[in-house]
Amino acid sequence: MSDNSTKISLEQFKHVNFDAMNIPEGEIHWSNPYDLPQWSFEEKSKISALAPLTLSEWKRRLARGKFVNIDEIGYDNIIDSLHEIRQSHPWRLVRVANVIETRKIVCPIVYKTKTGYHFIDGRTTAMMFNHFKKPFKVWVIDDTVDSDDYTRALDPTVQAKIDQEEEKQGGYTKVFDYSTIDDSHKALIRDVVERLEKENQHSLAQELKITCKLEDNDKYDIEKSPFFKIAKKYPLSINRQGFVTQSANGKITEYPIISTCADIRIYNKMIEEIIETYVINKQ
Repeated sequence: MSDNSTKISLEQFKHVNFDAMNIPEGEIHWSNPYDLPQWSFEEKSKISALAPLTLSEWKRRLARGKFVNIDEIGYDNIIDSLHEIRQSHPWRLVRVANVIETRKIVCPIVYKTKTGYHFIDGRTTAMMFNHFKKPFKVWVIDDTVDSDDYTRALDPTVQAKIDQEEEKQGGYTKVFDYSTIDDSHKALIRDVVERLEKENQHSLAQELKITCKLEDNDKYDIEKSPFFKIAKKYPLSINRQGFVTQSANGKITEYPIISTCADIRIYNKMIEEIIETYVINKQ
C-alpha cells in the first residue's frame, strides 16, 4: 500500500508547477486558529494529552495560546516540521499555495511540552514560508510548568462565544463560584494538585493552584520601576488598571497595568530625562 501511495504521489508531483509558487509581497494577515477550531480538531488527536478534548474544550484551549514569531523558536527546533517541499502531499501543497496567495492565513499551531515543540496543524503552510525564507508566525499552546497560558485572562469575547455555543448544544452548566472557596475546599484541591503533580500533569496542577488561589502571588514592586521613579517627579497622573501575571519556576508574579495622563510638555521633559539618564550617562 505504501509503495503504491508513493508512486501516486510522485506522479502527482509531475503536475505541480513549483516555479509558480512563492510567498506574495506585502503584509500577511495571520488569523487566530480558535476562530475555526474544527479545522484542527482532528489533528490535535496526535497529541495524547489533547485527544480527549471536546470541540468546545479544544476551542477554549486554543484561545489560551498566543502568536509567536518563528525566529523566537527556530523552525528546526520543531520536532516534526517538514524540510523538503516534496515531503508534502501535492494536493495539500497546491491548496496551501492558493490560500497563501490571499494573504489571509490561519496560523499554524504548535504544541510546547517539556520534550520540545510539536506541530498540531499547518505544517505545510509553515514549510512553504520556511522554504522561501520568509518570516511567519505560529500559534503556540504551551503546557510546560512555567507556561503563562493559564494565568492570562481569556478574551471576554471568546469566552462569551464559547458559553453561547455550549448553551445551544445543551452542554451548558452553572459555573462554580471560586470566590466561595473555603478551607475545606482548599484541602481537597491540594490533594488533587499533589496527585496531578505526581502524574506529571503540571499544567493542570498549576491552573488549579492559580484558579483556586492556593498560594498568594508575588507582586511586582512598582516603586522599583525605572519608569515610576522618573514619572513620580512630574505632575503626572498614574492610575492602576489591574495586572497581568507571569509564571516562572512554579511561582506567579503580578505586574501592574498602568495608564498615565498629562499634557505633552510633561512627557517631553520625561523623555529628555530618560535619554540623559539611561542613554547619555551610560555611553
